[in-house]
Amino acid sequence: MSTVIGGAKKARPRTERRKSRRKIVFTKYPVVVHTKDTWNQDHAPIAAIVTDISNSGLGLIAQGQLKRGSAVLIVMQAGTAYERELEGEVIWMTSLPSCGRILKPNLPSLVTYWRIGVRLDPDDKEQCEFIEGLLKK
Repeated sequence: MSTVIGGAKKARPRTERRKSRRKIVFTKYPVVVHTKDTWNQDHAPIAAIVTDISNSGLGLIAQGQLKRGSAVLIVMQAGTAYERELEGEVIWMTSLPSCGRILKPNLPSLVTYWRIGVRLDPDDKEQCEFIEGLLKK
């Protein structure tokens, strides 16, 4: 006896929104993220690490939230191999699902981490050359 419930679902082709291929960063690379509020005022910047990089943007994991559309200044930490400031815009942000929900569902999360996508300024030629140099390594 066999039961047929329905046909197999067809997978929708996934469209790639990125204009350039990203490179995963395997070493935790620390950065500090400033917004317009933290550039000139007493607001604390957000500490983050870079997870992936491409010619057009960065992926970050941070403890603080940023608003979509915010202009940001990403400061690559002093004393590291690639000391530099990068300008961009927050394109998307989402909380990481493992923070207090999957690993320990009954306990409140003390810290929420966020995945943040930043589009880099394409008009800054020097910045673009710096990123291209990183991607070649």
